[in-house]
Amino acid sequence: MTESDSLSERLAGDIGLVEKMRTVTEPTIIARSLKVSLVAGTLYNLINQGEKVASLAFGEIDYLKLSLTYLMPYLVSTYTAVSMKMAECRDPVPK
Repeated sequence: MTESDSLSERLAGDIGLVEKMRTVTEPTIIARSLKVSLVAGTLYNLINQGEKVASLAFGEIDYLKLSLTYLMPYLVSTYTAVSMKMAECRDPVPK
């Protein structure tokens, strides 16, 4: 492998990253990920800290856990959408 080959491979990888970043910022991907995060995050927070919320003990709520519980479904949903879109571009489904 020559130096120019490795440079072209690195540039191709960068183009893939640019395309992934475009996909991550698509309004439809963001909207879907936010919906998933809202539903899943709320359910998980009710399971994990529901008694504190129900008793209005807002001082006892772990706000870091609360935030992460919404963030993780958002990230997983976004990752899945980007992966699916990249796979679709790589291997289009025949019609």
